[in-house]
Amino acid sequence: MIVPTQPPPVRQQPQGLLAFLLPALGTVLLILLLIALIVALLTFVWWWWEWRGMRGLSPIARAYARLERYASLIGIRFGAQQTPEERRRRIIKDLPAAEPPVTAITRLYSAERYGPESRRPSGQGDLADSAWGDTRKGILRRFLRRLSRRFNPFWRDK
Repeated sequence: MIVPTQPPPVRQQPQGLLAFLLPALGTVLLILLLIALIVALLTFVWWWWEWRGMRGLSPIARAYARLERYASLIGIRFGAQQTPEERRRRIIKDLPAAEPPVTAITRLYSAERYGPESRRPSGQGDLADSAWGDTRKGILRRFLRRLSRRFNPFWRDK
């Protein structure tokens, strides 16, 4: 009779450093790829929001159009019949700290759009861009505060 013999025990090879690092490296690369994709998506959304429909506008008209677009983020809605000055007052009512840049943008826009040809501002695009940067900061701060109040269960108004 033949007695089955057991195969000799297989000796475990010690795991090398490379065998440990490859899966960890793959995981890290996957996480970095996901982060890069999220950053790229957020950058595209910001670019789309900031520049959509702005082609062909002067720097002053572009700053005013962005002002109106961003105002909707904090709940400010304008009627079609409102003048730029009425819109300026409405924005300042909700964002008093943004009064100087909002006034600069609105006054430059009114002069460019409705002023006589001889008195239209020229070469003041840098002023409009600078004022827009200051205004955007205030609007985004207000928007983030509004979001945190809405979605943070621990937020308490005092």
